[in-house]
Amino acid sequence: MPHPRFTLISRAISLFLALLLPDLPAHAQGSMSMSYFSDSSFEPSLSRSDLDVFIRVLKLKDAETQAMYDLYEGYAQTVRRDGQKVRTLMYDIMEESEIYADPGRLNKGSKHMQEWGTESEELKRAFVDDLKALLTREQEQRWPIVERELRRMKLFGGRLTGEDIDIVRIVNNLKLTDLSPAADQILEAYSQDLDRLLVQREAFITDNEPRFHELIKSDPPAAESIFLDALRIRIAIRDLNERTARQLADQLPPDPAAKLREQLENRTSSRAEIKSRAEALIKAAKDLDTITTAQLNQLNELSTWYAERLAPWKKSMADAIRRQEEEDRPISLLRAQGKAPPHDDNDYYAQWKLPPEHPVTKLRQERYELDKETRRKLLAILTDDQRASLPPGRSDYANFNDYRPGGL
Repeated sequence: MPHPRFTLISRAISLFLALLLPDLPAHAQGSMSMSYFSDSSFEPSLSRSDLDVFIRVLKLKDAETQAMYDLYEGYAQTVRRDGQKVRTLMYDIMEESEIYADPGRLNKGSKHMQEWGTESEELKRAFVDDLKALLTREQEQRWPIVERELRRMKLFGGRLTGEDIDIVRIVNNLKLTDLSPAADQILEAYSQDLDRLLVQREAFITDNEPRFHELIKSDPPAAESIFLDALRIRIAIRDLNERTARQLADQLPPDPAAKLREQLENRTSSRAEIKSRAEALIKAAKDLDTITTAQLNQLNELSTWYAERLAPWKKSMADAIRRQEEEDRPISLLRAQGKAPPHDDNDYYAQWKLPPEHPVTKLRQERYELDKETRRKLLAILTDDQRASLPPGRSDYANFNDYRPGGL
C-alpha cells in the first residue's frame, strides 16, 4: 500500500443534478462525500503475488515455498479478520456522523485508522519474522536483498506521473519463466538505484516537510528551494522508472516486451484519460437493434475519425501534464510569493483553475470541441427514435481531480 504522503492528492466533488433544478429547496441542493478507507485498507499489504519476490530472491524450493504460503495464509486471515472489526467500527462512526449531520464526528475515525495501520504493519512484521526462522544460512545471506524489495513495496508511490511505476512488480506479473542475463542485470541495477532514491526521498521529506511549511510563512524563496530539491528526487525516480522499462523491453521476448511497453504507456498517460460521452454514445449506438448496415458503416467511419484525432491529443496532453507537474507549486507557496490570488470565499475552487493561456487549458478546450463535434456527427447519423433510445452516456454527477501539490 503506498505511503499516504506519496498518494496523489485527488479530491472528487459530486454535484448532483438537483443543482440544476431551481425549484428545489436550498437545503436539498448539494452533497459531499468523504472516505477514510478503501477495500485495500483491510487487506494484507503484502499480496500473494508479492511472495514471488521471496521465491525469486531466496531461491525457495517447492517445499519451502509451500511452507511460506502456509505462513502467509495465517497472516492474511488474521489481517482480514481483525480488519473487518475495524471496518465495522468505522461504519458505526460514519453512520453516527450521517445521522447527526455532523462531518466533524468522523474525526475520531482517524485515530482508529492510524491504530489499524500500526497493527497491520506489526502483523506483516510477524509474518516476515516467522519466514526468516525457516531460512537456510545461504538464504539468510540473501535477506538484505529481500529487505530492499520490502522497502520498495513500502515506499512505492509518488506524486508525479511515472514516479509510482514499479518495474519489478510489473515484470513479476508478466510471469516470465526465465530472464536473460542482460535483463537480470538491468533489473538488479534498477533495484539498487531505486532503493537509494526511495530512501533519499523518504528521508528528505520526513526531515523537511514541517520546515517547508514554516518557511512558506517566513521565507518563501527558501521554501521554494526545499520544494525544488524534493522535486528533483521525484523526477529522478520517474526518469529511472521510465528509462528502465524501455531498456528492459529491449531484452524481453516480443509478447512480454509489448505488454511492458503498453503498461508504461498507460501509466505515463493516465491523467490524460478523460471519460467522454462521445465514446460511450458511439458504442451504445452501434448496439441499437434498429441500426442499419449503412448506419453501422457510418458509425465505424466516425469511430475511426474520432480515434485518429484522439490519439495525438492524448500524446500532447500527456506531455503538457508532465511539464505542468514539474512547474506546479503548492498554492500556499504561490500565494506567499504573490503569484496566486488570496483565498476567495466566494470562489472555493479558484485554486483548481489554470489560466486560459495555459497549455493544459487549451488542450482541454480542444478535447471539449472534438467531443462536441463527434456527438454532433453521431446524432446526424441516427433517426429521432434512435436518438431517444440512447443512454445518457455518463453518470449523473460531475467529477474533478486536483493533482496539484499540497506539500513536498
